[in-house]
Amino acid sequence: MKSMHLGVMAWMVAAVLGAVAPGGVHATEAEEDWKGRAPAGKATLGALMGVGLESGGNFALMGAAAWMVDEDGFIPDITDQAYIETEMGAGFGKSSRFLYSVHMRWDFVKNRQWTPFAIAGLSGGSGGDFSLAPRFGIGSFWQVSEGWTVRGEISRDLILAGVSFGF
Repeated sequence: MKSMHLGVMAWMVAAVLGAVAPGGVHATEAEEDWKGRAPAGKATLGALMGVGLESGGNFALMGAAAWMVDEDGFIPDITDQAYIETEMGAGFGKSSRFLYSVHMRWDFVKNRQWTPFAIAGLSGGSGGDFSLAPRFGIGSFWQVSEGWTVRGEISRDLILAGVSFGF
């Protein structure tokens, strides 16, 4: 289980560093970083898996759904959007739990391939007991091809990687 934690964390660090590094991966000359084209879709759906830290390092399997609430974001000089997002799923291991999160996701479009994001909201679980706590984290989307994106995130209670689809 420890090697899985390290593998997911290494992937997340590489994704975030790739997203914020000058030029990124496959940067285009036509668009300046952080000022490119915003995503055409208003919503995203995704499937994520990883480690639920709050539940003792259990395997976590989550679904994610987000809806854009601010297309222009909060910073006028860069391409950023705000989404309200929910993630729900289960943590499996010694004790199984229903896991959930409702948070704001703030996307920062670096270029056509990389979109780092920050999340802030509430999360918790239920499995004999009920918990609710603040959730803060970071992550990144990597657009592999038109139509689908690889996503990774790390927060106080979850380390996740998966895919995301915009529409």
